[in-house]
Amino acid sequence: MLLARSGDDRAPSTAEKILKQMDVLLHLGNTFVRPDTKSYNTVINAWAKSGEKGAVSRAEHILAEMTRRSEAGEHHLKPDTITYTTRCILPVFARRRVSFGFGFGG
Repeated sequence: MLLARSGDDRAPSTAEKILKQMDVLLHLGNTFVRPDTKSYNTVINAWAKSGEKGAVSRAEHILAEMTRRSEAGEHHLKPDTITYTTRCILPVFARRRVSFGFGFGG
């Protein structure tokens, strides 16, 4: 998903639409477009780096969906270290100024 790294303001929402379309195609029987952890990480990362209003909420929502589906048995969607590090979700927490209990944040 090079689109997510293009710098285009619409890239995060377009990448999310593509991710959803991949799910639709998968449910219709096309296993060649099955989204996986990398697909989700790419979209989360695009939202995390976006300045668009609501971007933080979108990234959190996608992570929650990814986690829920993984816990429901879709192990190909299991969040990994990239999901939780500086490349994806940590920038989201930083924008929310979440305190991790270590003296960081606001």
